[in-house]
Amino acid sequence: MKSEESLADFNILLVEDDEHDRLAFARALKKSNFPCQITACERAEEALELLGARTASFDLLVVDQGLPGMSGLEMFARLPGGQTRPPLVILTGAGSEYLAVEALKAGVEDYLVKDSGRGYLSLLPVVLSEAVRRHGDRRARLAAERALQESENRYRSLFEDSPTALWEIDLSWSKTFFDRLSQEGINLRDYFETHPEVVDRCLRSLQVCDINRAGLELFGARSKEQLLQDPGRLFVAEPWSGLKKHALALAEGQGRYQSETVCQNLAGQRMNIILRTTVAPGQEKTLARVLVVFVDITERKLAEEALREARDSLEERVRQRTAELETAVVALQVEIVERKLAEENVRRLSRQLLRAHEDERLRFSRELHDSLAQDLCALKIGLDTALLAWPTAPPEMGQRMAGLTKSLEDSISAVQNLAYDLRPFNLDQLGLGQAVSQHCQEFTSATGVQVDLVVSGVDDLNLNPEDKINLFRLIQEGLNNVRKHAQARRVVLRLLASHPKVILHLEDDGLGFDLKERMNAALNEKRMGLQSMKERVGLLRGEIQIVSRPMKGTKILVEVPLQGDER
Repeated sequence: MKSEESLADFNILLVEDDEHDRLAFARALKKSNFPCQITACERAEEALELLGARTASFDLLVVDQGLPGMSGLEMFARLPGGQTRPPLVILTGAGSEYLAVEALKAGVEDYLVKDSGRGYLSLLPVVLSEAVRRHGDRRARLAAERALQESENRYRSLFEDSPTALWEIDLSWSKTFFDRLSQEGINLRDYFETHPEVVDRCLRSLQVCDINRAGLELFGARSKEQLLQDPGRLFVAEPWSGLKKHALALAEGQGRYQSETVCQNLAGQRMNIILRTTVAPGQEKTLARVLVVFVDITERKLAEEALREARDSLEERVRQRTAELETAVVALQVEIVERKLAEENVRRLSRQLLRAHEDERLRFSRELHDSLAQDLCALKIGLDTALLAWPTAPPEMGQRMAGLTKSLEDSISAVQNLAYDLRPFNLDQLGLGQAVSQHCQEFTSATGVQVDLVVSGVDDLNLNPEDKINLFRLIQEGLNNVRKHAQARRVVLRLLASHPKVILHLEDDGLGFDLKERMNAALNEKRMGLQSMKERVGLLRGEIQIVSRPMKGTKILVEVPLQGDER
């Protein structure tokens, strides 16, 4: 094997036993500036071995027909690879029609006759280039045909095995008709409306090319022939009624369209169908291949109808229930108004009762102070005067008179205290702040419990007498509870005017208690301390908060709206 090289675009394998012809072949291509690399073999067996080893790739084989031991055509027939074999050009010293036919039948691209004057050498560049081009074109065409066939096979497999019902139809005749109308300036949409019979004829002319298995199952057909006998009858309203809008959409150039229609299977059972038409790629101008998809939505429609009925039923029940609730709300509103009126009446009567109670306490207090206390004071003065006017009185009588005087002093003090408890006179004379301050001093004197008192702003308020006495009674009741139950050493009392409220804060460091247990015990034992405070705060339309824990003391917070605020 010998090799002669130049700047190469083509790899050529030359099989030639004549050395002069090999050299002439290389010189001719070099002279014509034909870009190639030439690998030369003298015998066919050597070339077959080289090609079988796949150590080199060749774009073109040039083989002498008259090789010793094996002709060029015989060698070509033994080449592996079939269509993948490189193109072959046969060189022969004696051309004949028979050889030409056999060469073409074997798949040889071309052959040259080696004339004695070697004129064939000038034809080599053209023949070799054309051979490579024809071979490449043929291989590209075969590859395209294979790809097209594979694509068609895949399409057919997908089409046939698809779980969705598919039809393949041909609308080319209708497309031609619609295009002619468009060329005449006719509006297709108006034409469809005014000439339904022509549109029906166009649709009847369509050809159903294929139907997949799912399409047969959907319509209950055993075979395509059974279904294709009269496919238009599958549309319930009229033949092909479901495809009219699709035909118009496709005629106007839309590549796909979807609508809902009603079809029936061969047994006459109706089905709600979503109909989709899609023009196959490359068929937009002819509509020769249009894919029609049938999607059965009958169960979905039944479910939607059931859902709609359930929704309507639910809406009716909601309307009824709403009406009942509105009636109940009106009744409840009336009841609330009546209850508020009743509560207001109770509150008004309670305030009247409390007012009457306080008025009665005031009257008793005044009577005790003005009558009984004054009478007792007069009696004491009389006893003192009588004792002074009787200087010769026996000593025993003087002692008895002194004892009576002391008893009268105690009685006068008790009557004055009782009158004060019934109605503190300084509340009306000095104001709420001074009355509370004096009461706290008296509380400390009587119990030894220190009271940290702060009063701010309340004397500047225009409080009515009822609010004054009620606030005072709250403080009085709170301190009374401390005296009776708390065993406290210190009390913090704050009475503050903070618009729009009066705030009362009472806190002690006493024993404390469980609020729930104390309230239950108070009800069982008919003790009204805390409960009376709550009721009094309620009459003032205020709020009270009581916080207490055993051994942690007690906190009472009262907030009462100022006079003039809504109550």
